Amino acid sequence: MSNKQIYLAADDYGTGGSWFAFRARSASEISSIYPEFQVYSPRPDWMEDEMMDGIIERGVWDIDEPATGLLKEYIRMRRH
Repeated sequence: MSNKQIYLAADDYGTGGSWFAFRARSASEISSIYPEFQVYSPRPDWMEDEMMDGIIERGVWDIDEPATGLLKEYIRMRRH
């Protein structure tokens, strides 16, 4: 068993931000692979259940799998 939990991560670009959910063993594991994200655990105090649920519904990316879909495209755009 991997002992992974869900973490929220945001890329705050000044006038807004993009949120993603990851399944990982630690926040530092996410930061080492995706340094553009600030990782949150627990979620920020201001975040309501509806917002968190919406982030998770868009997908939870497992840290041991390659980025796909929305995450892959987001990372490609941010790094180039």
